[in-house]
Amino acid sequence: MNQRAEPLPQSPSSEEGRRRLEAVEREITEIGERAAQARRSLQRVCAEQVGAAEERDPNRLVWHGIVAFANSDPHDDVGFWKAATIYRLLLVLCEIRFPDLFHVMDPMESLSFRDLDYETRKGKTEGEALGRRAYDLHAQFKVMVAWLANPKACTAEQREQSLDFLLKHGEEWQVYSDMDVNQNFDKDGNNSGAPFYYWKSVSGYDTIMTPVARFILDRLERYHEGQLKLEEAVPIIRCRRTECGRFVVPRRTTREFCSNSCRTLYRQKAEPEAWATYMRDYRQKYYKKS
Repeated sequence: MNQRAEPLPQSPSSEEGRRRLEAVEREITEIGERAAQARRSLQRVCAEQVGAAEERDPNRLVWHGIVAFANSDPHDDVGFWKAATIYRLLLVLCEIRFPDLFHVMDPMESLSFRDLDYETRKGKTEGEALGRRAYDLHAQFKVMVAWLANPKACTAEQREQSLDFLLKHGEEWQVYSDMDVNQNFDKDGNNSGAPFYYWKSVSGYDTIMTPVARFILDRLERYHEGQLKLEEAVPIIRCRRTECGRFVVPRRTTREFCSNSCRTLYRQKAEPEAWATYMRDYRQKYYKKS
């Protein structure tokens, strides 16, 4: 014979406990909502700074940051600090794409980077250390992005160098983690417990390139496994006009140029007769003599 479940006690103390639990739940919900709003605001600021104010996809925003850094030129004083600023934004974009509440939003404040620690021990400020490392890595980074945009346009040596660069910075061991025991284990996840033996969180990276390299390798793996189309996994192109060569994250997969002006200049040089015919027809159509 089944025993009837005992009713929950209805004493003043239990009612007080229930109200306390409900208050805690409300507070947690409010904190989560504020954190989500802060994440969206930070994402919007970063998007504007890398020239992608209208972009909302967090993964495409990382690619916008990647091409912005690749397009930068850190070889003079102004360019040096601009490249450092872009890379700072790129690091944030790599982290805030994760939707969970407890993932860090600002890696420079919350995480350690072994190569930056080395530079700061030599007397550099954090900003100077970031700029120095961004400068050191920029040339190889740009070759790697060119390989991603168009592997067939690269030499065999450039392809090898690009993959080596990603693996040098993006192996799993280069992500440092902290693990804390779960003091409230519950295999069913009930009673405010969780079915995990421990909590694992990222505490740092080997280099400032590690989170970016990890992102790229993850997208490539997803493409190889058929989870993403190529234009989703690597949504970048390099401007077809060789005098330009800038990288862009296009909306249309058929786009070949970074801008309308580059497309016009390319046609003027590559197809002079066709361009002359086009312009003659254009003038006849829109500039008729009165």
